[in-house]
Amino acid sequence: MFYRKFKKKIKKFLNNTTQTDQINATCFDKENIINSLTERVISILPDIDQNYVHKLINTKLNLTKLKKNKNLEKEKEKDKNNLLQSSKINTKKENDLFKKLMDIILSKRSYPKKNKNKKKNRRNDQERKKKKKKQKKKKNWYTAHGYINKRYKKQAFKTLKNDFNQYPSSVIRKIFKVNKYYYSPTYLQLSKVEATFESFTPRQIKKINKHHLSSRMKREIYFIKKENRKMKMKKEEEEEEVNGSGQDRKKLDQNDNIGESVCSCCYVSYNVDQIVRCKAGHLICVNCLNGTVKYAIGMRKNEIKCPTAETNCVETFSNRVLVNNVPKKVLNLFERLVQESEISLAGIKHLKKCPFCNYAVIIRNPNKRTLECMNPKCLKDSCLRCGNEAHKGKSCEQVKKQKNIGLRTYMEEELTKALLRTCNKCGQKYFKNEGCNKIDCSHCGEIMCYICGESINKETYDHFSNEGSICKLWTTKKEDQERVRNAKINAKKKVRKIMRKRAMQEREKRSKKQQEYIFEKN
Repeated sequence: MFYRKFKKKIKKFLNNTTQTDQINATCFDKENIINSLTERVISILPDIDQNYVHKLINTKLNLTKLKKNKNLEKEKEKDKNNLLQSSKINTKKENDLFKKLMDIILSKRSYPKKNKNKKKNRRNDQERKKKKKKQKKKKNWYTAHGYINKRYKKQAFKTLKNDFNQYPSSVIRKIFKVNKYYYSPTYLQLSKVEATFESFTPRQIKKINKHHLSSRMKREIYFIKKENRKMKMKKEEEEEEVNGSGQDRKKLDQNDNIGESVCSCCYVSYNVDQIVRCKAGHLICVNCLNGTVKYAIGMRKNEIKCPTAETNCVETFSNRVLVNNVPKKVLNLFERLVQESEISLAGIKHLKKCPFCNYAVIIRNPNKRTLECMNPKCLKDSCLRCGNEAHKGKSCEQVKKQKNIGLRTYMEEELTKALLRTCNKCGQKYFKNEGCNKIDCSHCGEIMCYICGESINKETYDHFSNEGSICKLWTTKKEDQERVRNAKINAKKKVRKIMRKRAMQEREKRSKKQQEYIFEKN
């Protein structure tokens, strides 16, 4: 197709050669032929590059056989008729060369063209370079890593102490170490911390000379300020959208009562916007859905089943329905509950939990004593042996003595132990109100005995009917109350022993002080 376009043009050009052109062609020199061929090619293809044509002529066409005609001008003056005859022969040769050259050019798909717009190309190159520089400057410092000096670490820690003066330096140092001593990721993590330190008084902000800061530190501070501005703008826009959407909903509820449908749980008619479908297709209102979610959280269940009154539906709701209709706080609580249940059911070895929150970590080192909680709401260090706060340089027994447990608190703890039981698998606490002593955990499904607290998944009812077993399947309320009374009596005895020991220790201290005082006087 590319060759057919220019085939007719080439024929016309060759047929329309005049006598004057033929006479000029008689000067059959190398330079003249190259110039004439290039002119012909440009007349047909005006946008072709001249250097490309010269290369093709020198490489593809054999012009070495041609010789210069020195006596050509003398022959012109003698006889023009003879020149015309000789020129016809020369023009045929030139036409053959021209055809060959055009066949070579048009045999290819494309040919190199002139660079008319060199200035424009230069401008475009300059603009591209500027864009690349801007893209390099726009770094995400939250994920950027590289070489760090001691100077950078000191500057970053000082600025973090000024930015978060309401947090103690130990908390900042801990998170700073976790993020490998980088400023911007620690700033991001500390901004998400929701823990309150009531006992800690906020420290004074110390001035830092910005001229002494490193170049990287300056860039990171500028980046964080910019990101904070963007976050504020987004929050303001979201608040405006929420306020506007709430007003629009009220107007729709007042004006439009079309498209009402009945809830299959409470049998009250609602608008279509306030009704949701379960996976089975049952219609349920938003109020009933929120009630079922809260009930599941209270009962510590992993699934939110359909609360239809017509049939015992086993289907659940999709995540999209829960996100759009349940409040964020309630949904976050349910998600945490699901995570805890999945972790406990997995049965991971060496898993340790924080006693003050739901944070869990795998600790394989048996010699480790403290657990460093990284939950932003807690951030407390706890002892892995006794479960209290971390006590460096003190044993667990010394900490228990320092607490000075009174009679009332100790009695309450012992009574709760007599009533409450803990699941051997998931650690969930429960107590029996009515029924038999074979108890199924509502959280993980573990089967246990209420009296001895052992798991009886294999034995079940045989545990109570075997010979020599102390545990009974059925017990009355009086028997349970007697068990609580016995626990109370044993607790009183233990407390009295502890109080006697403390009194004896205090007497010994007083007697030693009196003896020292008498010895000093004498």
